[in-house]
Amino acid sequence: METACADHWAARLARSHGAAEIDALCVEYTGNEGLMNMVYQLMDSDDSRTATNALWLLNHLPKSEDVWLETHRADLIARTVAEEVSGRRRMLLCLVSRLPFGADDVRIDLLNFCFDHALQPRETAACRALCVKLAYELCRHYPELLRELHITLREMMLDPLPPSVASAVRSVKRHLPKTWKV
Repeated sequence: METACADHWAARLARSHGAAEIDALCVEYTGNEGLMNMVYQLMDSDDSRTATNALWLLNHLPKSEDVWLETHRADLIARTVAEEVSGRRRMLLCLVSRLPFGADDVRIDLLNFCFDHALQPRETAACRALCVKLAYELCRHYPELLRELHITLREMMLDPLPPSVASAVRSVKRHLPKTWKV
């Protein structure tokens, strides 16, 4: 029965879907941990569309399911830093940015990834903006890391930035000590 269900969902996610269809699928699987885990596993599908649609579906989970997302924290972070397709990388960054990050949750690999991708002009603006915001969330408990973030933001501002990245930089700057001129 479980294999039949997985095959059914894989077939559904192999098709192209609009936003309304994704919302309907979310209603169907939200709150059902077994189905949510199945959709999560479909991110590993050999079919690119199925894997991307599974990720898109996870991005439409209601905030009430963020606790479930937290159970996948380590895997989501590992997937994010390893993802090579920018659209999927953006969706993974969106999922990771929904997670709370306390002082004990700093992952240096994720922090380095955020710094590297925030500075890459060839990275999409959405990914760069998410990396700036996520870098702040990872650094905010540590003054020495905030100082490094400050230096990175200053370096970013030397070049023209897309509006979304400039907005993310301004937003993070508001949280930095006023004595640091960025």
